[in-house]
Amino acid sequence: MATDDSHRRRIGSYYTPDWIARWMVSSVLPNGFFRPRTAFTILDPACGDGAFVLPLLDRLADLSCVADNDALARIEIVRDHVYGIDSDPEAIRRVRQRVSEWIGAPALSPETERVLVSHFPCGDALLGNGWTYREQIPAIHDGQVIDWGALFPSVSAAGGFNLVIGNPPYRRERDSKSDFDRIAASSLGRWREPRMDLWHYFLHRGLDLLKPGGRLAFIVNSYWISATSAKRLRERVASETTLEEVMLLGAAPLFQGVSGQHMIFRLCKQVEPESRCRVHDLSSLSQDQIKSRLSQEVAEPRTIPQSELWRGKQRQLQISESRAQASGPLLGDFYEVRQGIAENPPFVTRKAALELGDANLAGRGVFVLTDDEVDSLQLNAIERELLRPYYALSAIERFQVAAKPTHQLLYLTRQTAPTLEEIPQLARHLEQFRAILNRRREVRSGQIAWWHLHWPREERLFTSPRILSLQMGATPRFAYAQQPTYVGFSMHVITSPATQSVQPIPSLPALTAILNSSRAQRWFESHAKHRGAHLDISGTILKQFPLPVISQPEIENELINLTQSWSMQPDSDSESRLNQLVDRWYTVMSVGRD
Repeated sequence: MATDDSHRRRIGSYYTPDWIARWMVSSVLPNGFFRPRTAFTILDPACGDGAFVLPLLDRLADLSCVADNDALARIEIVRDHVYGIDSDPEAIRRVRQRVSEWIGAPALSPETERVLVSHFPCGDALLGNGWTYREQIPAIHDGQVIDWGALFPSVSAAGGFNLVIGNPPYRRERDSKSDFDRIAASSLGRWREPRMDLWHYFLHRGLDLLKPGGRLAFIVNSYWISATSAKRLRERVASETTLEEVMLLGAAPLFQGVSGQHMIFRLCKQVEPESRCRVHDLSSLSQDQIKSRLSQEVAEPRTIPQSELWRGKQRQLQISESRAQASGPLLGDFYEVRQGIAENPPFVTRKAALELGDANLAGRGVFVLTDDEVDSLQLNAIERELLRPYYALSAIERFQVAAKPTHQLLYLTRQTAPTLEEIPQLARHLEQFRAILNRRREVRSGQIAWWHLHWPREERLFTSPRILSLQMGATPRFAYAQQPTYVGFSMHVITSPATQSVQPIPSLPALTAILNSSRAQRWFESHAKHRGAHLDISGTILKQFPLPVISQPEIENELINLTQSWSMQPDSDSESRLNQLVDRWYTVMSVGRD
């Protein structure tokens, strides 16, 4: 019986295609690398039903010249070299069955059964303390904590595994908070970061379990090379390891039902500052083309010195082909990029209404109000001065901002509303939501009063000329605005810095046109994180967008005119002209650099 695919997807696990697993195994176990009958141990910390285990066994059998019908020698390969762990009991049952079939013994001997049970236990690789298991961890489920030293004593005595390989499960904290809280109570909790992915913990665990000089190879989604949520992960990789090889796979649909950019990387648990990282860029290829390329000799890669591999304060990996070519200015070097206001909450959710004891409050505005809700409050003159024009996501289109705001925002901050004395109607309005307002972190810490906006930002962000950028949508969406436009947390605001740059950079209207071009869309599709059918364009990604290097006043003026005259339903001539102008500007940039 096959493992239940729907269950695996719910817990963030997507089994690796066989052709990828076999290529990864052959790349980390090349001819001459492995010697039979040595203490060389391999772990897949999220083995599933054996996507890597079976290719590993086949490879070790080939390197050891073990025949298919030599069951005794095959048992020795499993016993001496290969281990796998998974928290899914059905996956473990299945991998034991498959390994037993690979061994090929006519009957399941006690020795074979002992090896299968001891080498493929059911447990959570992220719970426990690496090779030293001393602390008590609260709220452990089903006894699945791994005591690594007791479970694998010979590996522990040798100082760790020689190789960790696999495809760790992808899962965000907002979807599995209880699991993340449980991990945070273990020794791995010291690596917790906001908005991190579960697979980050598997990399930390893998490094803990590797012996010095050991290697780790993972296939993962590639947004970690620049995401703020992976900052500490990158710092650890940079300071404790040498990145040896990277395979950029782009957005090819490698896993059924999973979108986004993927990569394969191999690192060594030792620092070799003089070495170079080999980077293979297959990001422009389809899945079939990648499969064909990996079945052949991979073309000579670029190499990047370890000293040049890490970029900037965030220690972002400088490995993508487009990044290597974008040696000119980046958007974040010359413009300020900030998120919109965190109202927290803009309105009452259904769950919050139940907490407040009144289901009729669901949907009621808290800090973001409709015109009718504002009218019903009968605000005095001072209170009306605290209203700001608020624009919902639906009001921000490509190039266009709606002529009128969709709501009114109560802009209550420490500066605008230090007390409630002069705003009695607003005080009465917010009092009914006080229970949920008091629960906010900044209120509990005393940074803001209970009636204040959670993160109001500086008002200049919403009143000075700006570009509004939708963080998540089916396609990139940028609009230039001069009138006040207050927006929420799901929008980014791009403004010019207060000091004038000596570098000739595009004006905000011209930059709006560039960001809305097909050239920019291709760049964002290549670099932003894919979430289903949507692109998640974070502030970090926006800051990395490459700008034209050389000033082109004629092209810039035409782009400004396009931005100012763009209609809700542009004709094909406008789209064509936009893309031609942007491509011309970047072409001039390339020629000028030569």
